[in-house]
Order: sequence, then structure tokens, then C-alpha cells
Amino acid sequence: MNNINLNAKNNPLYPSTNPDNIEGLADSPSLLEVVLQNNLQQVSLTDHLNSQIQENNNVQPAFQLISAVRGIGGKIASFFLRDLVIIYQLDLSPVNGRYLLQPIDVWVQRTISQLANIQANQKQRIAEWIVETSIQHNVNPELVNMGVWFFCSTIVVSAYRLQSILSDLQLAQQLAHHYSLKVASTNERCQNFA
Repeated sequence: MNNINLNAKNNPLYPSTNPDNIEGLADSPSLLEVVLQNNLQQVSLTDHLNSQIQENNNVQPAFQLISAVRGIGGKIASFFLRDLVIIYQLDLSPVNGRYLLQPIDVWVQRTISQLANIQANQKQRIAEWIVETSIQHNVNPELVNMGVWFFCSTIVVSAYRLQSILSDLQLAQQLAHHYSLKVASTNERCQNFA
């Protein structure tokens, strides 16, 4: 792309050596530098993160490694690690720091802050509430996080409607049912088309 429209300050692939002498480039390492600094040339990054979580019984070391990469903030690190533990089907029952696996986007923030009466700006508390409440109900917190985001961003779609359904479970069920009918209809049309 010849560096057109790329922001080197947020680009995880731009080298810290700063070959273009860009002002204000943070000291945070690029993804390649993180791989080299941690001797990850012979193992995939995902395998390394997986083993970090399991060996330490804590998400924190893996979270710190990912969020140290230039351009990767806490939400993206949480998102990546959440999906990693779901794909690897890790047993996280003995693992500390599980709140770090809860990316808090605007939909999750709005929903949980209303359900749990937590101020919307307390993202860590929202993440902790998801973990605590899910575990109390014997449900996977990472799947709850995914579900809240999907339901709100794809089915609910508006802050006004979200406020309405949080006080009326029947309305939420109706919206989910209507969406499932729409998906089934689309699937049927696709099969008929093929």
C-alpha cells in the first residue's frame, strides 16, 4: 500500500526502529518484535498464549503480551483472547483474571450497566459481573459476552429498543424468535436457489 493511509503509531506491523522517522512513535513493540523478544519463532502465537493461560492459571500474562503490541488496546486483546479460549475449548474453571476475556463494547456496556446497575464507565466491574454471574448460573461467561453483543448489535439494533427489552423479557423473546424465523427463511431461500 506504499504507506498510504496507514497510521504507523497504531500499526502493529510497523517496526519500532522507525525507519521513516515518524514523530511521536511510541516505544511499544511491533508484533514481529514481540514474537522475536519472546522467542516465538518455533511456536504459533496462539499456542503460546494458550500455554501461558494454562501454565499460570491466569489470563493476565497472555493479556499483557498481546496488549503490549503497538496498536492493540485492552478491548482488542480481550476480544482475541476470548475467541482463542473458545476455539481451544480451554477449561477455565481454575483460571484467574477471567474478566480480561470480556471485551466491553458499547452494547455489552449498555446491557450490563442496566441489568446490574453498574455505571457504564466501570468497564472492569462490568466484565467482572459477567464472569461472576455467569459462573453462578453455570454458564460460560465468554459465550454470554458473545451472546449479549450478537443479540444487541444484530437483533436489538437500537439503544431505545434495548432499554425496552431489558424491562420486558417477553419482548426480547419475540425479537429473538422473529430473527430466527428470518434466518430460517433466508436459509430456505438459499437452498431453493441452489
